[in-house]
Amino acid sequence: MSDTRSIQFPADQADQLEAAAKAMGLTVPAYVEFLANCQRRQHDAKFVDAAKYVFKNYPQTLKKLAQ
Repeated sequence: MSDTRSIQFPADQADQLEAAAKAMGLTVPAYVEFLANCQRRQHDAKFVDAAKYVFKNYPQTLKKLAQ
């Protein structure tokens, strides 16, 4: 079981994170982890855009891959 911690963000920044996470079909913690992984691994913008597309369209992507 993982521990949780509450982190405070300015309201406008929290709204931006929530909107960005929702657009990708992720929770805010999962989105923040995605961003951290991209930074750690130094992914370029094209990779990040492609990953965002896949997450946003995950159900359709799985369906297409299964065909």
